[in-house]
Amino acid sequence: MKRPTAAILFGGKSDEYEISLLSADTVFSHIDRKKWRVLPIGITRQGKWYLYRGCLCRIKEDLWHQKKKYLTPIRFAHGALLCGRKRIRPQVILPVLHGGQGEGGD
Repeated sequence: MKRPTAAILFGGKSDEYEISLLSADTVFSHIDRKKWRVLPIGITRQGKWYLYRGCLCRIKEDLWHQKKKYLTPIRFAHGALLCGRKRIRPQVILPVLHGGQGEGGD
């Protein structure tokens, strides 16, 4: 049986960016990888979205965006995530975002 995909969004343009990284670290540490295929999606302080394919340990320390080889630009379109020409349709999107532009909905 194929595992469902969970896209986990972290970071963002909010003043609570660092809190989002800590919360995302907790989610990544506790999610059952045997049950879920996890897609870490980082949002920079400037608002750029990336599929992150590096070590999850770099998220908490805000080092995730420093090596471009681990970043693939991503965007939403027509109910899917677009990574270049690849279309991904996660079953779950978990926005681990705090403050305005996150839980504030700005």
